[in-house]
Amino acid sequence: MADWFTAEEITALNKDTGMSDSDYVEMTRSSFAGIFADYPDYAKLFSSMKDKSVEEGLKSDTMTSHCRKFNDVYKRVCENLNDKAKAKAAVMELGPTHKAKGLTREHFENGIKSMYETMMKAGYPIDDVTKSAIVKLDNFVIEWLCEGVA
Repeated sequence: MADWFTAEEITALNKDTGMSDSDYVEMTRSSFAGIFADYPDYAKLFSSMKDKSVEEGLKSDTMTSHCRKFNDVYKRVCENLNDKAKAKAAVMELGPTHKAKGLTREHFENGIKSMYETMMKAGYPIDDVTKSAIVKLDNFVIEWLCEGVA
């Protein structure tokens, strides 16, 4: 696993992007749409997709709530990068719900890769240091999620 974050990477991951909470929710919703386009079976893992089309499920209040929770976890991880145990704890909270759905390393790797690619395609202004830090962060998150579902 990669070394922990440098001060420059921590600053990059915590800089103000000027995006609102709703902007982040929409970015995350688009990222989930990218996951479901790449891995259609993954939509079935979400309660918001039951008995609905992917388009309807993505617009549901349940998915909006899921996007907010996802964003909250990432935000808490980034805010706690000076304390690895606290950063990890934010992700580990997700273990029980993800374990109950039977999620595996493959799900996490595919999902996070698809989310990253969707974000890059959307053209968000992200410099090289931030891109590198996001990839490193995603690798830690994958490891912690796998630990949480073990």
